[in-house]
Amino acid sequence: GFAIPSNLVQAICADIEEFGVSKVKPVLGITFVDIFDNPDYFTYYNITLPETITNGFFVLSVVEGASFDGYVQAGDIVTQIGVIVIVDTDGFVQEFSQYHVGDVISVTVYRDGEYLTFDNIELKPRP
Repeated sequence: GFAIPSNLVQAICADIEEFGVSKVKPVLGITFVDIFDNPDYFTYYNITLPETITNGFFVLSVVEGASFDGYVQAGDIVTQIGVIVIVDTDGFVQEFSQYHVGDVISVTVYRDGEYLTFDNIELKPRP
């Protein structure tokens, strides 16, 4: 399991009871494959990753209207979200609990041979 602060759990539960979704915990709105934990995935699907990239999130899709919609694209490799350098999913989940809906962050992706950073992304609740 993942450890998150109990006050965050309390706020999330209160939101779910009142609204049916959490308005505290932001949703990035991407489906991805963790590069570090799933090297066989890329071999199986014949996806060639740059040799220099050994961790990050390979984006499969982006949810319309979610936090990363309009910034991140399918095929991107997310290498940093806010102050969090992506190593693996487990570490990311723990560190991401510091962010809340309404926080403004940046995201760095590897796309078409270069790193791109998108700033001023407001974190949104589940669309």
